[in-house]
Amino acid sequence: MPDENEGQMHHIVLKGPEGGVELKWGTGFGGACPEGYQPIVVAKGTLSACHTQREDGTEVWSLAGTKIGDTTVAGEVYTNDATVESQAVVLQVISTLSFP
Repeated sequence: MPDENEGQMHHIVLKGPEGGVELKWGTGFGGACPEGYQPIVVAKGTLSACHTQREDGTEVWSLAGTKIGDTTVAGEVYTNDATVESQAVVLQVISTLSFP
């Protein structure tokens, strides 16, 4: 994806039939989660995520910005349908993340 925030924010998208994972890193993040953040397990530790379910039953986990050195990492994990199988696949993909 093209850089944003005058080249300060970078973006990559991984998509499959079950859903996708979008990761962003750099500077210029913000936002809030009205329902409160919940932990998502990754390879080393957890990331905070704001979980929502759309009217069609698909789900989105908006990853809160996590500082790694001078860089912030954020993103979204989402399903393309309302099946438990799709949820399991996208959460399995995000669980493989590891930060040095």
